[in-house]
Amino acid sequence: MKAFKKLTALFLLVALLIPSVFGCNEPAASTEPNVPSDSTVTATVTNSPDSDDATTTEPQIPEEKLSINAENVGEYVLVRPKVASVELINEVTSLRSHIIDVVGNIEIATAWERPNAVPETAKEIVVGETNRPATENIKSELRLGEFAIVYEGERIYIIGFDDESTLEGIKYFKEHYIVGSSKSIEFTNKLAYYNEKQFPIDEIKIDGVDILDYTVVIPRKSDLFTRYAAENLSDFVLTYVGAPLKVATDRDPETKYEILIGNTSRAASSVSVSVKDGQYVLYKKDSKIVCLGNSYMVGGGVGALIEKVPTDKTGVKVEITGISTTPVATDFEFKEAKNAILMIGDGMGFNTVKMAKAGTQELDGIGEFLAERLPYQGAARTSSLSSGATDSAASATALSSGYKTVNGYLGVDGYGRSHQNIRELAESKGANTAVITTDYITGATPGGFLVHHPSRTDTEVLQAQIDALIKNGKIDYCKGQVDDSLTDETAAALRKISGGGKSFFIMIEAAQIDKRSHSNDYSGCITMVKRYNDVIAYVVEFVICHPDTALVITADHECGAIKENADGSFTYTSTNHSTANVPIYALGYGMEVFKNQTVENTTIPKTLAKIFGENNFGK
Repeated sequence: MKAFKKLTALFLLVALLIPSVFGCNEPAASTEPNVPSDSTVTATVTNSPDSDDATTTEPQIPEEKLSINAENVGEYVLVRPKVASVELINEVTSLRSHIIDVVGNIEIATAWERPNAVPETAKEIVVGETNRPATENIKSELRLGEFAIVYEGERIYIIGFDDESTLEGIKYFKEHYIVGSSKSIEFTNKLAYYNEKQFPIDEIKIDGVDILDYTVVIPRKSDLFTRYAAENLSDFVLTYVGAPLKVATDRDPETKYEILIGNTSRAASSVSVSVKDGQYVLYKKDSKIVCLGNSYMVGGGVGALIEKVPTDKTGVKVEITGISTTPVATDFEFKEAKNAILMIGDGMGFNTVKMAKAGTQELDGIGEFLAERLPYQGAARTSSLSSGATDSAASATALSSGYKTVNGYLGVDGYGRSHQNIRELAESKGANTAVITTDYITGATPGGFLVHHPSRTDTEVLQAQIDALIKNGKIDYCKGQVDDSLTDETAAALRKISGGGKSFFIMIEAAQIDKRSHSNDYSGCITMVKRYNDVIAYVVEFVICHPDTALVITADHECGAIKENADGSFTYTSTNHSTANVPIYALGYGMEVFKNQTVENTTIPKTLAKIFGENNFGK
């Protein structure tokens, strides 16, 4: 079906734009979860055929070889979006330099530096999502990880599903179309290259309707849990089918097929069933599917839908049936964990959270720290071997390996001996692994999960070890300095490591809480806790949507020795780390061991190691 759709789209482009340009080149190219006992939802899984019966005929256009060379390169403009990521801007600049080196000079423009009414005969190399005529149609044919290189209307388009795949498209264009021997860019008027990807699931239908025909609808004023339950459903479909579900609010026009999450204004959301904590509602009314629940359990119905889709098969079609047509409250059950998520708020103590909730005279508080809704809460002691007040290196080593060490050491004990960390254990058991942080990737906290070295300041040594991990395929997602985009980066990392039915481990660090507290920056610290709160909401809903995942949220140490005053305000009393205990919040199978307990921070990796089959982890 996908090939047919692409040929059809190309035909439409030819008919609507310039009927003499291109055809289609040959592209380069667990056991199903248990259903809750009181649920009747079922899924039928069938193998997809190798090809569709539908066929089409390509327009019979004579193929013509075209070339951009020293004689005509001056007629071309290299175009990129006006708003683009740093990575995309750098790669477009690199492409320009490469063209200059091989062919000759070429201008760089943005899509808006010329009027929108540029004649369609304008000669351009268009990179990314711009306002050029064929962009939308080409983009509509792409799925996750795919890119296209298409010649249309005297323009060459290089477009990816997202920035990352657009970067891959640029690299492919440089390698296959820019020819050093002839000092030219060689292509044909039939250039229509798509690097098609194979996705685990060919198609998901709900009672005969393709899930991609559904829109996910949430209340206009939804809380973070509701919003991220919707986005987790969309991300799941994106991971396994290659295209996301559209997410809208109940103020948008109503469509026939909708998945309603939370108390929307749609009539189908109005039910008369009592839902207790730990319960959810999943039911179907006509062409609407309704998911309800209190607090983070709003995602329970989403999880019930998702668990009907097998994640350990490829090339299958899934038919989900049997969704109750009567709203019934169902008890949510976690499954034995095979995945682990560890979140670290660097420098975040109990009073850091209280201060963030209360705010200051200059800045409103966050109101609620969402991790405090989780069922299992305790505390961790953080002292290192060399000091009651640990540094981030020693605490990261304790949190990753189960061994206490001296301040400044990463991944080694007090004698300088290396010990396996939890990420390495997971990788050795065949799991996908990831580390993401708002700090530099060589920072102390990510370093504890990546390297083994007795000095956190030897940046070149640390970076060399990290580069080797990446080069040798020992880690699947590794990124630092993600700053404001930590929630988006977390979603991207989870999409990558959770696909294909493999288990996974990920460490997510919000580093800026500590940095703001070192400078006693009240407002800055509160802002960073607020951002961390946002990531927590997404991850909690991910766990509800993937109930075989265990989550621990904690800190490596407290920073600032924050004091709560009698009037409810808060005061920094230090610019350094303190000896205060830090909170533990947990969710998932087996995580009840932290409930109302104060433990050493080394207990956390020892507990998570059991998920990966190691009962004697750490010292």
